[in-house]
Amino acid sequence: MKKLSNHNNPNLPRLERPIHDLSMLGLTRLKLSTIKLSITMCLGLIIAILPTHSNATGRAVFNQNQEQEFIQKYTLKYHLPKDYIAEALKQAVFQQSSYAMQAAIASAPAHSKGKTWIQYRQQFINSAKINLGEDFMCEHQEALAKAEAKYGVPKSIILGIIGVETSYGSFTGHYRVIDSLATLAFNSPRRVEFWQDELAQYILMCYQYKLEVGKLIGSIDGGFGIGQFMPSAYLEFAVTAEADTAEAGTAKAGSKRAPNLMQADDAIMSIANYLKQHGWQSGQPVVITVKRSKDTCNSLDCNRKELSYTIGTWQKHGVVIQNPPKQNMSNVLADLVTLDNNYKQPAWLALNNFYSIFSYNHSQKYAMVVYQLGNAVVKSVKHDGC
Repeated sequence: MKKLSNHNNPNLPRLERPIHDLSMLGLTRLKLSTIKLSITMCLGLIIAILPTHSNATGRAVFNQNQEQEFIQKYTLKYHLPKDYIAEALKQAVFQQSSYAMQAAIASAPAHSKGKTWIQYRQQFINSAKINLGEDFMCEHQEALAKAEAKYGVPKSIILGIIGVETSYGSFTGHYRVIDSLATLAFNSPRRVEFWQDELAQYILMCYQYKLEVGKLIGSIDGGFGIGQFMPSAYLEFAVTAEADTAEAGTAKAGSKRAPNLMQADDAIMSIANYLKQHGWQSGQPVVITVKRSKDTCNSLDCNRKELSYTIGTWQKHGVVIQNPPKQNMSNVLADLVTLDNNYKQPAWLALNNFYSIFSYNHSQKYAMVVYQLGNAVVKSVKHDGC
């Protein structure tokens, strides 16, 4: 969210030894004339088929057909003026880093393992991150308390999300959002419809709030702000800190000012609203730590990424709750999350609120590390004070 990266086009060939005198190759004047004519014809053909919009690197963001189809579709869908969409698209510059990231994901083996849970956890839960979280929590206690009172989402969960997403606002990205989204909308090898709709909603967001299309800076995939909202999430769930009701300050309700997700108070309230609208249940646990038998995941499906069986059913298949809650939860639906293939390691019964966090980024590791980081920050503040 800081500045535009400049990348060379890897598709441009490098000329190792330019040839200055074609006569050295034994070419006659006739052959030279023929070559010149051929080059001229080729150049004319290339110019005729060049895409409508390309940047200084020569890499096109989109071609004329893509542009016209996009304008036609989203003029109808979001009632945006055609001229406004066209002017917005003109500002887009091909972002090589955004394209490369999606290309790498698309070409990765279907069953590539990625980081282990321990590696992933260490990336986010460490003394440096916790110290940043302490400072953020102490500085924004009032907003965190207001969000919890209004939406029922504990400060630990909000702190966990902001810590994982942007290290408490210390890194919010350095790519222009229009560049990232336009590059992916017209060039991504995967999820093209998703990226096109996010681009359209970004343009809608700018149109509705009179924002400059080329000014907003964000991450490599178009997320922006302290909580890294995508444009669709912004329009649906972003709120101003002073909003009195869940929708009073959202773009959908026509707020008097645009929620500023680079401002901590707006970001805190918006994250809480997002989780509430995605099923957060106030006062309910997120996970229950358990042990499982080596046969548990053979007899029942573990890690289904949805609430699958009752806790009572899990217990009948070898799950032992280490610190049983006071209330009877045997009929509560849960998923067994392992994050590790070793049945001797801890596992968790993931409850409804776990999958509320999961909706923010569809990864069980993500949801778990958010939960644990937030708890670590709150615990540290209780111990050290502000």
